[in-house]
Amino acid sequence: MVWGYDTMVAWGTGQAANKSGVFTHGQNLLYSLSRERTQRRPIVFIAHSLGGILVKEMLSYADASKEREFLEIIEDLSAVVFLGTPHRGSGAVQVGEIARRVASALMTDTSPAILDSLGLRNDDLVRNQQSFARIWDERRFEVKTFQESKGVSGVNLGILNDLIVPIESSTLGHPKEHPESLDADHLSMCKFKDGNDANYRKFGAEVKKLYERATQTSRSGQSQRPLQGAQS
Repeated sequence: MVWGYDTMVAWGTGQAANKSGVFTHGQNLLYSLSRERTQRRPIVFIAHSLGGILVKEMLSYADASKEREFLEIIEDLSAVVFLGTPHRGSGAVQVGEIARRVASALMTDTSPAILDSLGLRNDDLVRNQQSFARIWDERRFEVKTFQESKGVSGVNLGILNDLIVPIESSTLGHPKEHPESLDADHLSMCKFKDGNDANYRKFGAEVKKLYERATQTSRSGQSQRPLQGAQS
């Protein structure tokens, strides 16, 4: 399954931007996934950038819920794969704010809620990370982290020539995390040329391993269920 959400900082003239923040989008993901699930199966989430924050928030909602259909998502969670997720905020927030102001000057609508949630010292992001760490320890699912290793090229706006998500921000800081870098910038790290792409072979091998563990665990349990993957 693939799940998308509107994260445009600014739309063209005459079009309104979605004002929902990533935490509201997290609730929407929970509701969408619970509607789409037709049977109990292991789940692996693959999330890029803000999608990782969104998945963590969704899991926090599910874990705190008393509704059976939401708790089943937590119970069936097998693994989470993060690609360039700003767990502690993104160094690009300053440039993003500049872009929003420029767009506003051009009479376009903007989405400050998304940008505000990226603050390097944002209390919500701290809560989001702490909640996920607790759920990880209690539920014992697997986590794999991939980090960008290149800055965005072809621009001359200072920080964009550096890593969009700094190394210290794209890790959870957990001893079981085993972070690994991909030879790509933040925008291209989840885009692969073909099956021979070096980044794909690294990423694909990890996902295959998680898939095999999930299905093996499922077969050894009470039921035999194929893997259900949800990407954000």
